[in-house]
Formats: sequence, structure tokens, C-alpha cells
Amino acid sequence: MKQMKTLIVTLAALLITISISAQQTIKQTETKQVPVELINESDTLQYALGAFIGQWMVKNGFEMEDIYSVVSGLWYCRFV
Repeated sequence: MKQMKTLIVTLAALLITISISAQQTIKQTETKQVPVELINESDTLQYALGAFIGQWMVKNGFEMEDIYSVVSGLWYCRFV
């Protein structure tokens, strides 16, 4: 019976330790914000869409390995 209590206490302490360490936040690096000059409504909309897509990519852990492909795809959409 005494061994069972020791086992339960040990497992409880381990579970608490694991849950606390899993909830620690990751320290993010500071990014320097540069002011953007938006001249018209089209610029504002394009900036908002780009910011939304960028936030989605960061949130979902998406990384671009070949930026050339992304730019080529965007450029292609202009002529379709």
C-alpha cells in the first residue's frame, strides 16, 4: 500500500511538471516596424490582404523556401 502511494505521488508530480513546462510561452524576437505609406484604397486593400496572409503563415508555421515561386504566381495572376 505504501508503494502505491509513492507511485501515485510520483506520477502526479510528473504530470504537473509536464503540464507546466508545456504551457511556457516561446520568447519572440522583436521586429522593427517600418511605417507604410498607403496612397489610395487599392494600396490599403493590398496591404491588408498581405498582412492577413502573413499572419496566417506565421500562425500555421508555414515557411517559404522559394520566394521566387510565390512572386511568379502572383505576377501570373495579373495577366490571367
